[in-house]
Amino acid sequence: MLFTLKKLFVVALMATALLATSQIASADMWDKIRKDGVIIIGNSPDYPPYESMDGNTRVGFDIDLMDAMAEKMGLKVEWKTMSFDSIIAAVNMGQVDIGFSGFSVSEDRKKSVDFSKAYFVSGQVIVTLPDSAIKSGADLKGKKVGVQLGTTGQEAAEKIEGVEVLKPETYSTAFMMLKTKAVDAVVADIPVAEEYAKKQGFVISPEKLSYEENAVVVAKGNPKLVEALNKALDEVEKDGTLGKLVDKWMK
Repeated sequence: MLFTLKKLFVVALMATALLATSQIASADMWDKIRKDGVIIIGNSPDYPPYESMDGNTRVGFDIDLMDAMAEKMGLKVEWKTMSFDSIIAAVNMGQVDIGFSGFSVSEDRKKSVDFSKAYFVSGQVIVTLPDSAIKSGADLKGKKVGVQLGTTGQEAAEKIEGVEVLKPETYSTAFMMLKTKAVDAVVADIPVAEEYAKKQGFVISPEKLSYEENAVVVAKGNPKLVEALNKALDEVEKDGTLGKLVDKWMK
C-alpha cells in the first residue's frame, strides 16, 4: 500500500508540474513583458537600411521604429543579436519576445508565427553589375543568384526556373559574391537593394519579383502582445514618427 501511495503522489506531482507548464506556455507574453518593463528582441544587424552596426551601435529603420514603439508601450528595449534564419525559432522557443528584423509576411511563415500589422511595404528585386544583360527573372535561367539564407529573397529566387541559388548567411556576403562575379545577380528587398546599389554601384532591374509587407514576428497564442504592438504602430503612424523614419532611412 505504501509503495502504491508513493507512486500516486509522484504521478500527482508530475501532473501538477505539467499543468503549471501548460498554463505558463498558454499565458500571453504581453503580461510578463509589461510586468518586467523590458521587451527582448531578436535582430540580425546585417540588413541595411533596416538594421546594421555602426561601430558598436545598432542603427537603422527597424531600430529607430522599435525605440519609438517601446516609448509608447512604456518599455525598455533589449536587443539580442542572432542570425536571421534563427530568429523565428528563437521566438517560438521563448529565447526572445519578438523578432524585429526586416521580416516580410509570408504564408509559409504564418504557419509557425503570428505577425503585427504591416509597418512598411516592400518587395524583391534583382540586383546586378552595371554591364549585366539581366533585366528580368526570365534572364536568370541558367544563372547563379545570391540571397540571404532564410529570407523571402530566397523564396523568390527559388521560384524562378533554371536558377542556381546560393544562400550565404548575410546579404553583405551575397553582394560581395556579386562584386567578385561569384554570382550573376542578387535578389533582395527593395530598400536593401537600393542601399547596396547606391554605395557599391550595382544596378537594380526594373522587374519586381514580389509584393511584400514588413511586420513584427510574434509567437502564436499571444493576441494581447500583437494588439499592444499594433497599438504602438498606430500611435507612431498617427504622430508622424513613422513617416519621418521612412524619409530618413528608406528614401
